[in-house]
Amino acid sequence: MKKILRAILNDPLKPISRLISFIYGVFIFSLSSRIKHEGKLKFDGVPIIDIQQGTELFIGKNVLLNSRNRGYHVNMYSPVKLFADIPGARIKIGDNTRIHGSCIHAHLSIEIGARCLIAANCQIIDGSGHNASFAHPENRINSKGSYKPICIEDDVWLGTAVIVLPGVTIGKGSIVGAGSVVDQNIPPFSIAKGNPVSILPVNTMSSKRPLRPASMGGYFIALITSQTISIKATVKNGVRHARLNFNKQNKDRPERPDSRLVPCIF
Repeated sequence: MKKILRAILNDPLKPISRLISFIYGVFIFSLSSRIKHEGKLKFDGVPIIDIQQGTELFIGKNVLLNSRNRGYHVNMYSPVKLFADIPGARIKIGDNTRIHGSCIHAHLSIEIGARCLIAANCQIIDGSGHNASFAHPENRINSKGSYKPICIEDDVWLGTAVIVLPGVTIGKGSIVGAGSVVDQNIPPFSIAKGNPVSILPVNTMSSKRPLRPASMGGYFIALITSQTISIKATVKNGVRHARLNFNKQNKDRPERPDSRLVPCIF
């Protein structure tokens, strides 16, 4: 009883938020034939789900849509937004994926794999919005732009405020640093960062079985320097651990280089 009272005092609005989320989920998923889901779906806060006529949203098992700022690692600027815009558009979210306060806007197709971690304030959009129209810039405002499908494969980790642009494929198990703009394909099991995104050199893991981003704990710090990053995976008492080693490539660099830390927060 004391634990329950303490939880209520610490966050008095949480029970109300959970109740509203439950009612919203039952309402929207029971009334819309354009939304399909399998098994358990978890809401925290109320997302914006806008699935237009002739479009489709598919959500796998045990997916979390978190739209609640309280208790989250960073400041979440807005709720989760799932928007399928024009007829034929499709959004697919795989099993056990977590999405926190991010926008997924599909004109054509956006597929997100299983066990993905998408931090708050990410923007994933498969359309350019408008054509460049340099020959007639006065007509730019009336244009609709082009659409290219986006594919985010299984076990991908997007840090906070990542922007994924049209036509991109992010390979299985990859990690994208906070604030990056993804305008090119990212190979599987890569670490990427920057605007525009660049691929950091990562040595092959010593373990034969790939390490999932979720097993790395709450934070992953990517050291943005001209260094090689090697990842060594170990198993202790049935639990997998990851250790990162930063190996200098330039011997003339000072011992403590002026480096920038980019957190990938899920």
